[in-house]
Amino acid sequence: MTPTVYLAAGPKQTGAAMRLRIALEKAVPGLQILDWAGQAWTEAHAARVCAVSRPASTMAYAKCFFTFCADACLSADLVICLEHTSQAAGIQAGMAYAAGTPVLGIRGRHAPSSMMKACVAHWVDTMADALPLVSRLQHCLSHIETAFPEEGNMPCINCDLHSLCRYFSLLAEEDKRKVSQ
Repeated sequence: MTPTVYLAAGPKQTGAAMRLRIALEKAVPGLQILDWAGQAWTEAHAARVCAVSRPASTMAYAKCFFTFCADACLSADLVICLEHTSQAAGIQAGMAYAAGTPVLGIRGRHAPSSMMKACVAHWVDTMADALPLVSRLQHCLSHIETAFPEEGNMPCINCDLHSLCRYFSLLAEEDKRKVSQ
């Protein structure tokens, strides 16, 4: 299994999203990374990807962008929310939470809202703090297909990443008890 991470960021966070993408590519080889900033989501790109013509303009582009973000939040194993100050990043974090996808938040300059506090499973202070967590999660998820709770070979037993692990959240309650013992 190749783990997938989605970088949730607002339009004004494109530079930060690109820096995080580059850092993740170096620190966690083999990780699939989804982010609209990395896709160069310009109107010209939207025209090619979404068959949106320039006169169709802003609304069609917005729908295409929204669809990309919603699909990414549903399909990712983890969503990393860059600073929580943008409305777009907050909406994406909420979509991920509603889909059952864990959200890792990278703190910004301001305190998160109560809504963001509730939907983010784990907070870190910097992008650099996120890298080892994602690396460990990638290692676990790439080996998860060979783990079976009934045989007692769960890699989760000594793991402290339960809040960020989509697989762990899908385990039956009885299997979670086995892992937690």
